[in-house]
Amino acid sequence: MVMPYLIENSEKNWQEFYRAAIAERDAGEAADLIAHAEEIIVSRTRTLFDQSLFHPSIGAAYKHGQERSALDAALYALSVLKQYSRPKVAA
Repeated sequence: MVMPYLIENSEKNWQEFYRAAIAERDAGEAADLIAHAEEIIVSRTRTLFDQSLFHPSIGAAYKHGQERSALDAALYALSVLKQYSRPKVAA
């Protein structure tokens, strides 16, 4: 479980969690870091969505659009990393 203060400050730190997750070599640690990064990225995505509903402006929409694209790409990369870091089952 990610600490609430980390999620609240996710605008600044989701990229740090993402980088830590993709850089980790230990499979066990990587799984935990991926889960934390995904949680924070989803929280940030929800925050941007809420902000776009309640505080619409052209400048914010452009900035948020760029960040949403980066969030989508990060979630995709984490899903691929998670898929390929699973232990192989012997046939």
